[in-house]
Amino acid sequence: MSRRGMNWMKRLLEWFCREELQEGILGDLEEKFSLDRERLGLTRARRRFVWQGLGFLRWRFRRKGLLQAGSTALWQNHLSATMRSLIHRKQFFAINLIGLTLAMACSLYCLILVQDEWQFDQFHAKKDITYRVFKHHSNPAEEIDMYNAETSGLLASTMLKEYPEVEGFCRIYPFEEVLTFHEDQHFRADLSLFVDSSFFNFFSFDLLQGDASTALQAPGSIVLTEGLAEQIFGDRNPVGEKVISVGDVEYHVTGVVKDPPRHSSIQFDQLISWSTTVPGTGALEFNWLNNWLAQATRTYVQLVPSADPLVLESKLTKLMEDHFPERADQYTWLLQPFADMYLQSSHIRYQAGLRLGSVTFIYILIISALLILLIVLFNYFNIALSRAKEHHREVGVRKVLGSTRWQLSWRFMLETQITTLIATGVAFFLLMFVLPYLNAATGKELPFSLLIQGPTLLTIFIMSSLLSVLIGAYPAVVLSSPPAAVIMRNVVANRRPGLMRNFLVAAQFGIAFVLLLGCLMVIRQTNFLKNASLGFDSDNLVVIDVSNEVGENAHVFEEKLRRYPGIKSVSMGRSAIGWGNYSTTFVPEGRATELGTRVLIVDPDFFPTYGIHPVTGRSFHPEGNGDSMSVIVNRTFVESAGWSDPLGKRVIGDGSAEGYVVVGMVEDFHYHSLATAAIEPLAIFFSNNIIRNATVRISSGSRAGALAHIRKVWDEVAIKTPLDFYFVDDWFTEQYRSEDQLLKTSTLYALISVFLCGLGLYGITALMLQRRKREISVRKVLGGTILSIVTMINKQVLLVLLLGAAIALPLGYVLVEEWLEDFAYHTTIDVGTIALLVALIGLGSSLIVSILAARTASANPSEVLKSS
Repeated sequence: MSRRGMNWMKRLLEWFCREELQEGILGDLEEKFSLDRERLGLTRARRRFVWQGLGFLRWRFRRKGLLQAGSTALWQNHLSATMRSLIHRKQFFAINLIGLTLAMACSLYCLILVQDEWQFDQFHAKKDITYRVFKHHSNPAEEIDMYNAETSGLLASTMLKEYPEVEGFCRIYPFEEVLTFHEDQHFRADLSLFVDSSFFNFFSFDLLQGDASTALQAPGSIVLTEGLAEQIFGDRNPVGEKVISVGDVEYHVTGVVKDPPRHSSIQFDQLISWSTTVPGTGALEFNWLNNWLAQATRTYVQLVPSADPLVLESKLTKLMEDHFPERADQYTWLLQPFADMYLQSSHIRYQAGLRLGSVTFIYILIISALLILLIVLFNYFNIALSRAKEHHREVGVRKVLGSTRWQLSWRFMLETQITTLIATGVAFFLLMFVLPYLNAATGKELPFSLLIQGPTLLTIFIMSSLLSVLIGAYPAVVLSSPPAAVIMRNVVANRRPGLMRNFLVAAQFGIAFVLLLGCLMVIRQTNFLKNASLGFDSDNLVVIDVSNEVGENAHVFEEKLRRYPGIKSVSMGRSAIGWGNYSTTFVPEGRATELGTRVLIVDPDFFPTYGIHPVTGRSFHPEGNGDSMSVIVNRTFVESAGWSDPLGKRVIGDGSAEGYVVVGMVEDFHYHSLATAAIEPLAIFFSNNIIRNATVRISSGSRAGALAHIRKVWDEVAIKTPLDFYFVDDWFTEQYRSEDQLLKTSTLYALISVFLCGLGLYGITALMLQRRKREISVRKVLGGTILSIVTMINKQVLLVLLLGAAIALPLGYVLVEEWLEDFAYHTTIDVGTIALLVALIGLGSSLIVSILAARTASANPSEVLKSS
């Protein structure tokens, strides 16, 4: 401990202890310090000096008048004076109370949301040694630079075999919206996962029935969640029963697992053994899940406790060179701690089946709440300091009667504490009322119980106490500081806190400018994503899942659909927008290296149904005659291949040595979210054998009738499978859920910040005009008009606002630009947006100031001057 620590203790004792005791106390401490230094050494002697000094901070040793603010009579006097002050100035008390209530409500919502988000995945016992493997896919020649959650199916087993740091692996592949059948009844499983037998060793889900070590070993094994098992079997024990699920395969129920908790990023309705997919072992024989080339598997590994994940990452480069050399220059395998996956994965693509949050959203929420607190703090400072003149007489009288500065500070702190306490209580009940609406707006599921938990209530108390000290300390010190003689001579009363007031107003409006600019750009970006041209007509397009019994009678289904006049066209194929496309590689003619390509497999009606037309060449023949080896590509494919004319060129790959002949080129169109995925090279192939989706184009104004006809036809063709469909434009809207969440939250916080700034401006202007009543009356007597007075006041306020905007907008611009860079496609900040923002805030502020100034200027000058 340094000598400075001892000096600090000496000053504390000199401040606290009575003067007649100080010499003896400090002398004894110095004497003991000298003895301890020789016996124990310098460092320990200093520590003992401070520890022994703390022992003298006793109540009976205190100086006279110190800490007497805690006496009953004095506190009663402070309380009565505080209540009189609050009642006498109801207007300013209301302004402070409203501001503090809204700020505390925003802070409490931020508190419980952050607390809830950080609880995700914390219940897994082995989360600290579990990592998710993902890849950085980089290919400058094709302008590819992205992070991807999909891995090779053989990666995990190879890592376990070759690296002693890896002690286990678990692969996962999700299937969404699967029907599970039992005794001619069907039950919907929103999410089914193919997983390795090690699943329950990796993740701490409660297996209610079955053996965790063997439940997912044998091919055809399935573990149902408690909820799904109850739907299918009721109260019966389902273990040993049979169901039909993914791929129309018969599965044996080997266990029942408790429904995944809400705080789990991994959600599911049923688990199916990975061995079911292994060619030669399982009934499904999904070779694409069990080779190096296909990228579809989600891989998790557990490391030995002493292993360094960064060292293991560096070794994975050689693994690629040894086992997957054709991608070694493009794929870099990375390890992500499982505990970080929920919040730290917004930059990673292809994460279907996971419930994920966003640390960016949390940071924005925290910063917004802190900025709103800062605005309220500035408001309180401004109003308190502007009312300093009202308290001068009270301060002077109390000081003449013997009150110390400490006692006076407590008097003014008490006013802040009462206001903050009331605001905290009101904010608590306000949040209780609006929490369901906030959940609906943001898509969260925050329960009411979060608000009444012990840690939350303790945190609320600490926040309220700290806020009252933070807000009230500075004004209390300033108001209690002038000497009594100076106050009684009325010198301080003539001093104007104009510089501090203007600085605080500029600062709080600068904060509001930043929040509003962020809000406007979130609105613009969200509208940009939703309204951007997709390259095809998405209105009234319905995609129907026919990967079931209907697919076996697809042509009958199609024929019956076409009979309705409100249905313009129907396309039956494997691929549709939103479903059924996949990624592979081809070698375009004239190119030595492979080209990563997205694949669609469609019928000839795909193009007219989606409104996509070749810009050169042709589409597929009506019956597909002669098109089995034809391909249609998009413009990005042509540019990546380096072709000037694509027609007649060949595309080698996908099992064809001779390649596919390019017969047409279409303009680029979007088949992924514009927020996360740029348009890739696309190859469109013809097939009428693999039918999994039906896309229906409905005439404008015929939606209700067409949907009724689709349901009727479905009921005629399907015996056991329910109708499942989605509208393409709704599918794209769903991709922007996180942007919508951010939009609603940022808009709410921005509006609150502007409201609080307006409220503070109202209070400050009212106090300023009250202080300048006599000046305004003199101006009117000398011929000044109401308009000239209003203009004068407005000019002063608007200059302060422009100063705040000039300081804040560059910072807001940088922050928004940084946020926009995370999107694959984004809008830009233009001068018009900034000008509109400044104009709106300036107009609103001018309106507030003008109303108050006009009301003050309208007063009778003779009455004002007479009362003065």
